Parts: sequence; structure tokens; C-alpha cells
Amino acid sequence: MSFPERAGLDPGLDNGGYCPCCRSETRFLVDQAWLRDHYICTRCRSIPRQRHLQTVLDARFSGWEALRIHESSPSSDFIGRFAENYTCSQLIPGVAGGEFRDGVRCEDVEKLTFPDESIDLFITQDVLEHVFDPRGAIKEIHRVLRPGGAHIFTTPKHPGLIQTVQRARLSNAGTVEPLLEAQYHDSPIGDGRALVTYDYGHDFESLLSTWAGASVVTVNTVDRSRGLDAEFNEVFVIAKPLHYPHHSSQKLINRLQGSIDTRDRRIAALQDAVTELRESTSWRVTAPLRATTNRVRSLRKRPS
Repeated sequence: MSFPERAGLDPGLDNGGYCPCCRSETRFLVDQAWLRDHYICTRCRSIPRQRHLQTVLDARFSGWEALRIHESSPSSDFIGRFAENYTCSQLIPGVAGGEFRDGVRCEDVEKLTFPDESIDLFITQDVLEHVFDPRGAIKEIHRVLRPGGAHIFTTPKHPGLIQTVQRARLSNAGTVEPLLEAQYHDSPIGDGRALVTYDYGHDFESLLSTWAGASVVTVNTVDRSRGLDAEFNEVFVIAKPLHYPHHSSQKLINRLQGSIDTRDRRIAALQDAVTELRESTSWRVTAPLRATTNRVRSLRKRPS
């Protein structure tokens, strides 16, 4: 008898299929009732949210492997295995943004050090429920996205919660102030625990759209042939418009101002050249002008 049957779970959760993370035919098994962390691929050990995000990449961003991708706080190398221009980072206590420790780059999604419009796809998996300023994080991510790029991410959205609830905040002194009983998720760095700062509710997409200044696509796929079935199964996609109002408009203004400045400089240079010609005493200038003048006069004197 399989574990799902022994545990009283749907025996369909011991099934064959195709894993988008390792791109292989495989078997998906569950060894605990909490599918989100325990419905695994027997080949690569991927879990549902990782497979779901990879599925969204394949379906919506064909050729993503060649794009410039940054992943914040990855818990696996599944995306990096196939991406040609992939970087990743972790938030490392005591390390400044953009610096490295033990070969790992430190980045805070609330204060990224990347240049404007330098990344095609920005990926976060279960990160936003741990930041103190999700609005600032979303704005920072969209600052570094190129027009037409996208933020693809997972984070728990609670189905029974109407409005988002803040669980903890930072004081002006920089200390953590709990607003509700502390909850933690596993973390690959530090003491292995990440404090949950927000429980997102049904208003999550509305908040995201306001913060990003762009529309939000929510993908929720159940497909056991690809190992896609779990709690908090959503993948969110926010694409940066080709003409992003905040940054692209400023760049357009700068380009137009540059064009005006260039035109004015050319007009001034032409005026200077005409003045120089008029005032010139060089035979190289005066001789052709005199010859042209005489030619025009001779044409005027011809009988019609």
C-alpha cells in the first residue's frame, strides 16, 4: 500500500508524469499531507511551487533561457541549470548590497543595487511574505526590469483572508516589532528561519497592481501529470509595460531634450559658419564667391 493510501490521501498523488524542473519523465510521490513541501519529483526532488513557476516560464516566456534573469533568495538551482544569463542573490546579514560573501551576492529586494532597466526576468519564490516593505520591494524590482520584462513569483495567498494582514514591522530604530504571534518559514541562510511579516489576502492582486503601476496575472494550475497540485499554488506575473510611466517617460524626456540641444547646437554652428564666410578674406573663400557672383550677373544681363 502506498503512503497516500496509508495516510488516507488521494492515491493519485503517487503518479507518473513529466517534471518541468528536470525536464524528465518521472514519478511524483507524497510523503506527508502538506503537499506544498512534500509532493516531490523522485528525480530532482522539486516541489509543486518550483514546478509551477517553471511551467509558467515555459508557457509564457518562450526562449526565456537566453534572457537576463535574476533570482532573489533561490532555494534550488532549477532555473539556473538552463538559463544562459542567470544571477542570484541572498539577503546576508551584515553584508552590504552588491557585495559578495563566500561567492554569494548580497541583495535586499527593498534596496537593489542593480542599474535601472537591466534585467529581463526577476524571480522570487516565497520572498514577499518576509519583507517589511513589500510596496518598496515591488517598486525596486520594477525599477530594474527592462520594459517588457516581468517579475514572476510565488508567495502564499490565504484563501480565507479578505484583507492582507501585517504580522511584524521595523521600528524607527531598526528593531523588529511583532504585531501578531511570530511565525517562521525555513530559510537557506542565517539561523535557518525567516520571519513572516505579511499574510496576503484576497486584496493581494489589487495591492500589487497599485504598487507596480501594472496589471497582475495570477496563474493557478492543477495538473498532476506535471506534479502541479498543492496549497498556495498561485504563480503571479507582473509585466513591466513597454512604456513604463515613471522611468521610460523620464528617459524619453531626456532624449527629446538631447535632440533639442543638438538641433540648437547645429543651428548655432551653421550661423557661425555663414558669418565666417561673410567676413573671410581668404582667396579660397572669396574667389569662388566672386566667380559665382559674376556668373549670376552675366546670366541676368542676357537678353530674354
